[in-house]
Amino acid sequence: MLEEELRRINQDFYSRRIDRTEQTIDLEESLSKEVGWGCYENQYQGFQLATNLVNIDWDSTNISILDIGCGYGALARYLREKKGFQGKYTGIDILATFSEKASELQGNDNRNNFISGDALSYNWKNSKYDFVVSLGTLSVNYDYPEPYGKESLEFAFKLVNLICQLSCRYACLYYPNEKNSPLIQRMTSTDMAFYDPGDIEKMFKEVTSGNYKKLITKSYPTADNVKTITSICFEK
Repeated sequence: MLEEELRRINQDFYSRRIDRTEQTIDLEESLSKEVGWGCYENQYQGFQLATNLVNIDWDSTNISILDIGCGYGALARYLREKKGFQGKYTGIDILATFSEKASELQGNDNRNNFISGDALSYNWKNSKYDFVVSLGTLSVNYDYPEPYGKESLEFAFKLVNLICQLSCRYACLYYPNEKNSPLIQRMTSTDMAFYDPGDIEKMFKEVTSGNYKKLITKSYPTADNVKTITSICFEK
């Protein structure tokens, strides 16, 4: 799938969410909904789980984090305020409106860097990060308006491959869990993709050839919830 097509699908997906979002006095609540989270609490819980699954010294200035599909940069704020993160944060989003807003909201901290572009085609050169996260990119149905299927699975595989290439310690990937999703949700949320956790874990195992220490999948806030994160650890 070409970058222009990826951008169009993402633009349409998030435009629908922005159009459905009622502006409230609570800016965090509105921004969370615009980038695809049902509410700020859902977004916060995702950040909390992803960061609790890794063993990182947040106080170290030598730590680097890459956030693929960074939206408005809320993870950067969470890391600084809740984890006391002192290292380098890089966020990339295929939608310039998101990355530009992220720079406006979080760019006053020179440890934060925001990129507008497609992570899959971006020239990462020899970049490596201690922690690579993607907490929303796989929510988009890349087969739309058809049901999620071949294109979405191919995109997921490429994304898993990329985050494993760029990570030297940990990576976390969020996706809607097909097994925990009621049929009515999948039928009505036609622009979303849902994944079998077993398929996602197979992708991680394939692209790493089994060279990892630990692979964990957790749904939240309860084990039967659709919101799911798979985390991989490369440290021996």
